[in-house]
Amino acid sequence: MTDSRTSIERAHALDGTARAIEAHYRDWASTYDRDVLGERYDAPEFMCELFVELSAQWPRGARERASLLDAGCGTGLIGAALARHGRYALDGFDLSEEMVERARGTGA
Repeated sequence: MTDSRTSIERAHALDGTARAIEAHYRDWASTYDRDVLGERYDAPEFMCELFVELSAQWPRGARERASLLDAGCGTGLIGAALARHGRYALDGFDLSEEMVERARGTGA
């Protein structure tokens, strides 16, 4: 991919087909984190803070027993953010195996 802005704009313009999505993110996987974090993408941290806040209202021990699913996990930014907030059972999947490989590398 060329630059972060172009990659992000292309992602927003995808037609919604699995083939197009997989191809775009496969090609973008190597620079995705740098590109989106360079644009101050804070959704993973926001979602984790929201989860921590909401799950604090659950019965004692429920959060520790919860199994979480990150659908469209990409490079694992949410998993990495969750790891900063504690230890959680997290599974993720994504159309792009290249993105999933990067997520596996985070250890989250």
